[in-house]
Amino acid sequence: FGFDCGVTSILKKRFGFNKNFMQRIVKFVLGCTEMAEKYWTPPARIEALYEKASTNAFSAINRPVAGARTEDNVEKGSSPFQYYSLATPNGQKPAILLEELGIPYDAHVINIGLGQQFSQGFVKINPNSKIPCATDTVSGKTIKLFETGSIMLYLAEKYDRFIPPKEDIEKRSECMNWMNWAQVQAFVTGNYGHFFVYAPDEEVGARNYGVHRYGMEVQR
Repeated sequence: FGFDCGVTSILKKRFGFNKNFMQRIVKFVLGCTEMAEKYWTPPARIEALYEKASTNAFSAINRPVAGARTEDNVEKGSSPFQYYSLATPNGQKPAILLEELGIPYDAHVINIGLGQQFSQGFVKINPNSKIPCATDTVSGKTIKLFETGSIMLYLAEKYDRFIPPKEDIEKRSECMNWMNWAQVQAFVTGNYGHFFVYAPDEEVGARNYGVHRYGMEVQR
């Protein structure tokens, strides 16, 4: 255990410790160290975790700070309603509603893998740099919309379709319950999919925990 005769002799003379006793002490300390490495402890700086994950496949689509990274603008068509998204589950929901409403709109693909959600034009619409987002021009004013539920509620109320009237409190409340559940559930399902399919293969414990944690929510 790294103790030479000189050190052991000094310890024995001064404290009455023999070599076997010191070896047991060292073994105990090493065991505690190994045990500590098996249990997660919060880092002194959470940024240290970001740095460790900076090379994984998803590091480019998220950052701990807001703001534009490029000066690019988003495309804009001729329709009053402009929709910016990708064919993710959250991105498809407002798109389905737009089709059901039958209103004119322009759809623009935002490639989050290329970081287009961090362009100056996109950030002006959604400072959080997440898809989907949209703009609607009404009486010369540009209304900015982001978050799936917010976009869908805006459209449903504007065109008075697919949502019970405010006078029918019971049905409207039930509708709002399920709409908000769908938005929260999308987050849970997305996390389940991430841990099940995309998380690093070597992170066995983290993947098992994530699949277990979110899998029950999805299955229910």
